Amino acid sequence: MKALLLKDTLAQKPNLMLGALYSLIFFVAFGLLDDAPSSSFVYVFSGVAVGFTMLLGSFKLDVNDTPRFMFSLPISRRTAVREKFVLLALGTMYGTLWAMLFGLVFMIPAIGWSTGAITGLDLLRIVSGMMLLSFFIPLYFRVGHTIIRYTLVIGMVLLVAGQIVGMLVLSFRQGPGGPIPFLDVIFGWMKGGGDLFRNLLIAGIGLGIAILSYAASQLIWRHRDI
Repeated sequence: MKALLLKDTLAQKPNLMLGALYSLIFFVAFGLLDDAPSSSFVYVFSGVAVGFTMLLGSFKLDVNDTPRFMFSLPISRRTAVREKFVLLALGTMYGTLWAMLFGLVFMIPAIGWSTGAITGLDLLRIVSGMMLLSFFIPLYFRVGHTIIRYTLVIGMVLLVAGQIVGMLVLSFRQGPGGPIPFLDVIFGWMKGGGDLFRNLLIAGIGLGIAILSYAASQLIWRHRDI
């Protein structure tokens, strides 16, 4: 597994360097908003985004004859699947550490930007987000990198379009009611985090998804014809 981890990290050095800057970009970008989210959102978003970027980068590396070469080594398919989950966890830890570092720097009195320190609840939300995104791993083993890339592009387009539609609906809304308050609750949780019970519930759902993703990945990759 160590060789696979080195392959998936050293071969995407640009992502490693960008991962160190993601937190800085997020702190500055969100700090310029009139209705800026809490620092908790930046910590969570940074950690999960960097981990997911590292995972997608490894998917892109596994093209052409990489699987054949990989399985010519004394590495079991079970280990190859496990490595993707370990890579996601390590990438998330890497992004979180950089977010914590920039958060401490911004709290220096001379800078005068109170970001707030990362909390245990933030770490719980980071782990939850990481586990929720683990379902992309069996999807990759099943359909490959290209389909995932198109799925993400389409998903981003739909997300942006949905946000624009939501803003238009909010601007024309005459009174309370309808589905918009539900969206307000979702965005409120993303920005503020919610209470401990809600985050534990989401963490439980994420754990279930991660377990199912791991089992599905093992099953799919074990029967994959290389």
